Amino acid sequence: MKLYWSPRSPFARKVLVFAHEAGLAGRIETVRTLVSMTSPNRELMRVNPLGNNMLDNLVPWRNEILRPKLQQSPEVLAGFELKIRSSLEFLDKEAAALGAASLGIGHVAIACALGYIDFRFPELDWRNRHPRLTAWYESFAQRPSIRNTMPVDA
Repeated sequence: MKLYWSPRSPFARKVLVFAHEAGLAGRIETVRTLVSMTSPNRELMRVNPLGNNMLDNLVPWRNEILRPKLQQSPEVLAGFELKIRSSLEFLDKEAAALGAASLGIGHVAIACALGYIDFRFPELDWRNRHPRLTAWYESFAQRPSIRNTMPVDA
């Protein structure tokens, strides 16, 4: 197994701690990466488009957009957009496998992230660019758990 990691990452640390506790640490090859909000690691993005999960990028991206225009960082905004667009491309290629796999937390995480994109980032127009992912999401979104928990402005 490969773990792309940074010694600063609390997410990588969780994986490593669990690997040690489970006696799996010797089976993990660590590959050190450098990642920043202003310059995403394109090599890493080939195997892991986000570096973590979509919502972990969507929420801070939205927060950056909501800052006063003069305080926004164009580099940070571009980095978040690149990560999300790359993730959508990756997921579009994996849509058939998503549909064939048994229901898991990954399905829920992806569906919640796509719903959040619809809600907060309609300008991304992800559905027209990713037809396989769109078809998967439209089918998955028929589940009562998804229909009954759609985000709304209160």
